[in-house]
Amino acid sequence: MAGTPMISKGERMKRVPGTRSGPLTVASAYTLLLGGATGISVALDGLRREQVVIFGILIAWLIRAATVGLFVGAHSMKIRGWFRTVLLPVESVERMDVRGYSGLMNRFTAGGLDPFHLFLRMFVFTIKDGVEREFPSTVSTSRQTQKALRAVVDRFPQLNTDPGALLRSSSPGRHASPRSRHQTSDPPS
Repeated sequence: MAGTPMISKGERMKRVPGTRSGPLTVASAYTLLLGGATGISVALDGLRREQVVIFGILIAWLIRAATVGLFVGAHSMKIRGWFRTVLLPVESVERMDVRGYSGLMNRFTAGGLDPFHLFLRMFVFTIKDGVEREFPSTVSTSRQTQKALRAVVDRFPQLNTDPGALLRSSSPGRHASPRSRHQTSDPPS
């Protein structure tokens, strides 16, 4: 494609700060809960094959959680999820937003009084063809997600974002207007 920089296979990617803690916290909480329940059943009934399988799955989940997150390179972003990894050239991203969590933990609900949706956030990317892509694997707290958003926008200032999210995540004493600094103008018709 003309005008789109090639993404080299060996492009060096750097993890965006704050995008590992959410998945690790979620995996750790579920591992403690399910591992504890399985441990109790081992204590009561002895060790069975199913319990060994459950422990193995929980350990694999914790290991995978340490690798999940958002990474940035020279011309692209990589979102490493629980089951797949997506590479997005920055030029193909129209908009990057932060929204309430909607994923496997809350059966993909998007509202109401669901505590996951109310207190956890994830990244949503709008691709230039208008398709929105949600990435529940970027789950984190509001503060961590805003910090990560700031880091991505500082790396790629041409990204359109919600100015309110940037304003909430700005450092004290920083007076640059998020709207003027981090939003690009509409392409000419």
